[in-house]
Amino acid sequence: MILPTAAQSYAMSRHMARALGVNVIPCDADTRTALVKWSRWHHPGCPRVTEEEYAGFAALAASRERRGIRTAWQLLPGSGRLASFDVDDPTQVDRLQELHGETPLVVRSPTAGHAHLWYRWPNGVDLGCVSQESLPGYAVKARGGAIHAPGSVHKSGAGWYRASLPVAERILDLLARLPFLDLAALDADRVARMDFDAYGNVPESW
Repeated sequence: MILPTAAQSYAMSRHMARALGVNVIPCDADTRTALVKWSRWHHPGCPRVTEEEYAGFAALAASRERRGIRTAWQLLPGSGRLASFDVDDPTQVDRLQELHGETPLVVRSPTAGHAHLWYRWPNGVDLGCVSQESLPGYAVKARGGAIHAPGSVHKSGAGWYRASLPVAERILDLLARLPFLDLAALDADRVARMDFDAYGNVPESW
């Protein structure tokens, strides 16, 4: 499979970052380790990555490519008051959209069944990340979190992350079309997972 070049991957990731109003940073494609310090860029009201800084990111990716090292790109949802459900269980994709509303932005991984569903935070809410250990088959990436952007190459080399929308539609009012996630539904999932962890493996004779 022919993968996007460093320049193409960067361009696709920046395009989506602009549409969503979030920051995007480079990371190592194999280890997913960020290549820059990003603590100042992941929360609501944080500074925007400057054009000069982005130019430096692109130059870094190009330099790594010349040395045979792949660079991936991660969006920082919290910088735009957004959340992405990082779904490993394919049965959760439809279920989550029934609970929180159908989102126009679903990013698919080359890994079968793995998807990222994008939502806005409800007004007045400051939402942090929620780990998959606390939820049934998915995690929430929000303030303090990072998630692969469309155009970012997968660590397996089997492909790249692809958005559900055609390129021409990704910029037009995308942010306004994202539904607000349902906090009550999210909390219900957390409680259900806690109950399962506490009682799911209890012997019948208990």
